[in-house]
Amino acid sequence: GGMKFSLFMIAEYINMITTSTIMATLFFGGWKLPFGLLAGVVWLGPIVLAAKVILLLFLFIWVRASIGRPRYDQLMSFTWKFLLPASLVYMIITALLVVFFK
Repeated sequence: GGMKFSLFMIAEYINMITTSTIMATLFFGGWKLPFGLLAGVVWLGPIVLAAKVILLLFLFIWVRASIGRPRYDQLMSFTWKFLLPASLVYMIITALLVVFFK
């Protein structure tokens, strides 16, 4: 019952925090402010990273609350009909670009 559900929810939120931290570090400049502002202030780095993580968490939770969850059969249909063909087309395009621009 309740304990399994609570552990599942805790794990889900830990996953969101981890993903937000990785995204903030890799794609949003990590601990650095935009445009090199206050580059010499070292103690500001963890605060900037935490602010970026909190912003991404807010976006994750907002999107999650706004969009309904698809049923399993809808998700599988979307995967087979759209994601798999799109990934195959992308793979073929990448292979052609590698061959012709090598």
